[in-house]
Order: sequence, then structure tokens, then C-alpha cells
Amino acid sequence: MIREAIIKIVDKRDLTYDEAYAVMDEIVRGKTTPTQNAAFLAALSTKSTKSETEAEIEGCAAALRARAAVFDHPYSVLDIVGTGGDGSDAFGVSVPAALIAAASGLRVVKHGSARDAETEELTSLGVDTDPSPAASSAMLAEAGICFLRDEHFLPFLTALEPLRQELGIRTVFNLLRPLTNPSRPVHSVMGVYIRSSSSCCVPSFFCFRQS
Repeated sequence: MIREAIIKIVDKRDLTYDEAYAVMDEIVRGKTTPTQNAAFLAALSTKSTKSETEAEIEGCAAALRARAAVFDHPYSVLDIVGTGGDGSDAFGVSVPAALIAAASGLRVVKHGSARDAETEELTSLGVDTDPSPAASSAMLAEAGICFLRDEHFLPFLTALEPLRQELGIRTVFNLLRPLTNPSRPVHSVMGVYIRSSSSCCVPSFFCFRQS
């Protein structure tokens, strides 16, 4: 399926939800090659000025969630996360925002890999960023906030991380990561980047309810 999808995208045609789902399912199951993965991600991000369509994002996200392990908990949790990929060295605000939200009484669950800037921020604060699922559960109950490592819940994302780093461009995964939190948050606050009239990237945020 991925070969057909790459040809379609290179021809500047959009994928359907089912096509996007099928391709991402092949990728996470290891049925594709690194070259195919790189071609798919790069072509999808440069297909048009609008990049990925809603159907493409939804299809890819659904395929990832179907293969991910679920972090069980009894709470209505929130995720605060940035999409990154803007190419700047701007200070990340999602970690302090998450800590403030938790201190205010909300339950917050963040997730990421060892290479993420947010993981490095948490590590610098003395937070255990490689907790077991049981330790994460205890932390969420006691402190109102916890961190989940992709290696425990979304190992296929960890396997794709070197490829994403080598590409060095924003890909659909910058949007998929906030949509695949293993805790299945009720609400998410996502930090994105918009380009101002002065050609400087400035942070923008939007909140949405996850179904």
C-alpha cells in the first residue's frame, strides 16, 4: 500500500482516511522499509501548502492508537504538549504549563521519548523520565501529574525516531504525537507555531476535546 500512496502523494493527490490508516498500519507493523518511510513522510509534508489533510491525520492517528498500549487510570486527564518542528530554539512552555496545571488540581499525563526536548526539560528538573507504568500510576495519584515513556506504550514511535531526526523537517508525526497519548486524555492543549507578518515564529495554542 505504501508504494501506491507515495505515488499518489507525489502526484499531489490527497489520501483518503482508509488509505492513510492502511499506510500507517504498515509502517508501525514493520512492513515497510526506511526508504519508503522517509519518502512517505517527506512527500506528505510537502504535498501542498496545507500539507496533511484532516482525513490523512485522522487515519494515521487512528492506526497508531490501534497499535498502542493503553495507560489505564480512573481520572479525567489533560495533556499539554507542543508540536515542535518549527526549527527554532524557542523555550518550550508545555512542561511549566503542565506543572502549573497539576498544581492547580488538574490531572496531567505527558508522554514522549528519550530524545524529546520536553523529556530533557523534565530530566533537568529531577523527574524520573523512564518510569515503569506502575510508577507512573502512583505518581499520577500522588502528584497529579506523570510522564509516560513511548518505549513502554508506543515502541514503534521510538523505532521511527532516528528517521525523523535524520529528515530534520516537520512531518505528520509532529501532529500525531499529541493525538496518541496512551492515557487517552479527555482534553488536550496543543502548542503549535504560526508565522507572523514579520516572518518570526510565535507560539499559539488551542484546546480540543479528544473522542
